[in-house]
Amino acid sequence: AAGEAAFARCQACHNATQGGADGIGPNLYGVVGGPVMHRAGFAYSDAMAKHKAEVPTWGYDQLNSFITAPARYVPGTKMSFAGIRDTQTRINLIAWLRSQGSSGFAIPAPDPARQPGAAAPAEGEAAPAEGAPATEATGEAPAVGEPATTQATPAAPPAATSPAPPNS
Repeated sequence: AAGEAAFARCQACHNATQGGADGIGPNLYGVVGGPVMHRAGFAYSDAMAKHKAEVPTWGYDQLNSFITAPARYVPGTKMSFAGIRDTQTRINLIAWLRSQGSSGFAIPAPDPARQPGAAAPAEGEAAPAEGAPATEATGEAPAVGEPATTQATPAAPPAATSPAPPNS
């Protein structure tokens, strides 16, 4: 419902009904996951034709970038819309557009690096290896002024009862 409400600002130029006519902008039925310039006979700009040569499909990230700022994402586009800055509104709009003839386009698994609160590595730092926790005890004492890191508690106590051999 929120995506349909967000589409209200698009309706002056677009519709998204199956078989619907183009307006000032192309009909957007089936646009999610579909080819850029998907409406045969619509007079797309030369800029959009150039964009299609570089990015041929309207995937989620591509639509998100275009809806955020069309003229920045496709310089020279005929679309004069300023864009939608609010992330949740764009997500809702794209989800609703997907429900208009694009439901077969898979929804990708969440990318943990793009989740709210995910910290990007500082400049010059490498990201943790895939599958590795972001913080891991190294066995070394923390630097002065830094908190100590901890390891997760093991699921069961160690089986050996003799003391561990000294580290070499």
